[in-house]
Amino acid sequence: MWDSIPKPEAHKLSDLREFFNVEVVALSSYELQEEKFKEQVASLRQKFVQSIAIGGLASDRRGVVPASGFSLSAKKIWELIKENKDLQLPAHTIMVATIRCEEIAKDEYSSFALNQDWLELEEHVKSNLVPGFGKKLTSLLDNCLSNYDEEVIHYDASVVSEKRKQLYEKLMQLVLPTYKIMFEHIQFEALDNLKTTLESALSERRARFTAKARECIKQSMKRFDELCEDATSEQVNWDYTEIREKVSRDLDSHITQVRVAKLSELNTHYELKFAEALCGPVENLLDECNDDTWPAIRKHLQGETETIVFELSHDLSSFEMHEKEKEDMFSKLKHYARGLVEGMVKDEARKVLDLMKSRFQYTFNHNNDSMPRVSWDANDNIPDITKTARTSSLKLLSVLAAIRLDEDQSDKIWDTLVLWLLEPTTNASDSEDPLVSSTWEKVPAANTLITPVECKSFWYQFKNETEYLIFQATASQEAHKRETELRQALENYKEEARKHETILSQKLNNLNEEAHKRETELSQKLNDLKEKASKRELDLSQTVKDLKEEALKHETKLSETLNNLEEEARKRETDLSQKLNDLKMKADNSETNSSQMINDMKEDARRREAELLQMLNKLKEEAHMRENSFLYQLEKIGDIVLKVVKSFL
Repeated sequence: MWDSIPKPEAHKLSDLREFFNVEVVALSSYELQEEKFKEQVASLRQKFVQSIAIGGLASDRRGVVPASGFSLSAKKIWELIKENKDLQLPAHTIMVATIRCEEIAKDEYSSFALNQDWLELEEHVKSNLVPGFGKKLTSLLDNCLSNYDEEVIHYDASVVSEKRKQLYEKLMQLVLPTYKIMFEHIQFEALDNLKTTLESALSERRARFTAKARECIKQSMKRFDELCEDATSEQVNWDYTEIREKVSRDLDSHITQVRVAKLSELNTHYELKFAEALCGPVENLLDECNDDTWPAIRKHLQGETETIVFELSHDLSSFEMHEKEKEDMFSKLKHYARGLVEGMVKDEARKVLDLMKSRFQYTFNHNNDSMPRVSWDANDNIPDITKTARTSSLKLLSVLAAIRLDEDQSDKIWDTLVLWLLEPTTNASDSEDPLVSSTWEKVPAANTLITPVECKSFWYQFKNETEYLIFQATASQEAHKRETELRQALENYKEEARKHETILSQKLNNLNEEAHKRETELSQKLNDLKEKASKRELDLSQTVKDLKEEALKHETKLSETLNNLEEEARKRETDLSQKLNDLKMKADNSETNSSQMINDMKEDARRREAELLQMLNKLKEEAHMRENSFLYQLEKIGDIVLKVVKSFL
């Protein structure tokens, strides 16, 4: 092909390599080796982009000035000549390359800083973990540097390299804060991954903590490395070894915290188990408070401690602890159990006086079969019962006076209390009284709950406050005795009363028979009287009837008389009126008659009218009196009839 191309006479025999650099590059298969193909293409691209650099396609032309910078180059050459005639200045190509490379680098930096893809990437990284961050950042940086390389391909290689380095440093200053934020997200992601996987792993049944923790740390570190590899950019010279070490420390610290928390939960769990296993039984044993109380408490505490420590040891096997650490935990748990029992005993000791009174009251008011004493009879020996109840209360006081959780611990508290409090008559003088001390013999001060002097004080206070029960029982027994005597007397009286009742009953029967006879006689007499009364009632009834008829006749006569009088009065009044009218007519016919005659006639008429009215009133009064007399006679007859009837009844 080269030989067939027409050439000038001077170059007809010239070789192709004098004008062109010919290289043949073989590329891998895109379908079979895609990644390798892309790497080879990128390397080949760099030869074109940086063609005048060392190793480039036109590396022998690095000293030339590109056409785009010729005008600037010529201008700078003339300015340098005029200003520095006597100086040996660098080649104008260097100066032109410096200025242009700076301008191009500045433009590329500004373009990168305002690139929308970069701004979005920077914004996303502030709040979230961005997948593919390294590739995206590498692509953006490659594009920026490639654009720079393409623009400065024709300038001096040393200047291009120096300015490219400065551009790279500025880009790193811009990129590194975002890069650091991205790696902070990766740290948090690794820690969150550990928390999630560890929580899930520990939720499995019978999970071994240490093995699961190592496995989770390994998975989290693997996740961290994957994210770091994804976020790493080929253009950024970033060593995340220190970050990896810090993440490893953070993961170990979190595992330690979780381990401490789990051990604390385990300790709390077994403390609750101790409380559940000890509280109820120990309370019951303390309620009894007898010679077997402390041995039983020690036995129960030892048995529960061995059981729970065995269970704890099995659970701690998953933590791969040192023996000393295990023993410390066992010791703390045992100390807690002992402290729990001691605390319960101390609580009981603080209310020992009330407990003693309750114990005394229960023992005093219940018999040997634990049945309540409903009453106190003569068979109840109150002094013996009182001594038994006081002995029981004193036993409670001696049991709560000191803590006896050690096997080899023995004391004489009970014997001392019995000798000096329950049986004081056999004691020595007061100067030898051991109860005035503040300590018990053979009992450490730490195990003392109630001192001897406090026991003495409690005992006297207890006796004073329970004395009323004894007094009540004695009074009740005396009352019962008197009640028994009264009942016996009452029975005797009832027996005597029954005898008298028999005699009276016999007399009453005799009286009933006599009364029955008299009642029969009276009944006969009454019947006779009733017959007589009936006859007299008939006679009286006839008499009343006759009187009513007579009264009716009188009333009729009076009524007729009254009517006659009224008729006569009306006739007279009519005659007078007629005469008066005649007189008036005569007076009218004879005007000459004197007024004296008229007045006399009027006076005479008024007088006669008054006499008639007076006569009429007398007749009415007489009729009214007869009527009242008749009613009075009727009332008297009725009273007589009632008296007669009552006398017969």
